[in-house]
Formats: sequence, C-alpha cells, structure tokens
Amino acid sequence: MPREIQSQADLKALIDEPKLVLLDFYTDWCGPCKAMAPLLVQLEAELGDRVLVAKINAEKVDVKQFQIKGYPTLIISKQWAQVARMGGIPGTYPRLKAFVEPHL
Repeated sequence: MPREIQSQADLKALIDEPKLVLLDFYTDWCGPCKAMAPLLVQLEAELGDRVLVAKINAEKVDVKQFQIKGYPTLIISKQWAQVARMGGIPGTYPRLKAFVEPHL
C-alpha cells in the first residue's frame, strides 16, 4: 500500500529515502484523485521494491514548496530532487507505469 503522508514530519522522513519516490498530491474531495488510488496501489505492488509511492494529503500537509497548481499532481523524486512531474490523472495503469519507469 502507498505510504500516507499526513504531517510535515512524515514528509521530512522521505528526504532520506534511498528509493525513487513517487509523490501523489491529493485532496479528500478530489474525484480524479480517488480514481487514481487503485493505479497507485497496483504500481506499488509491481514496482514497490524500487519505488516508494507516497500519498500526500495537501489539506493536512503544507505543500507550498512543491508549487502544486491542481490535484492530483504526481512528482517523481530521486534523493529529494524533482526529476518529473505530471498534473492530472494518467488515465490508465500503463501510462502511469510509463511515467515512472524511465527514472528507475
């Protein structure tokens, strides 16, 4: 299951993560965010040995540093440096996987 980030402390704990990190910025009221949740679970199940999937509730955690303009937003981070970004839902699992795999 993706890791739920519910506080600034949880977010700071990701800084030292050695794996690639896929940050999913969402809100509880966002319909597309809810639709994407199963895709993230599938990605974690398939690639979890190489990718940490982190769901960040933007209503509970200060995400200003990430300059999020809409939800959902996905950011791929390597050693806390952003390497890719996608706004909106990728639509299908193959598209989500294709977004992540080049960075592994």
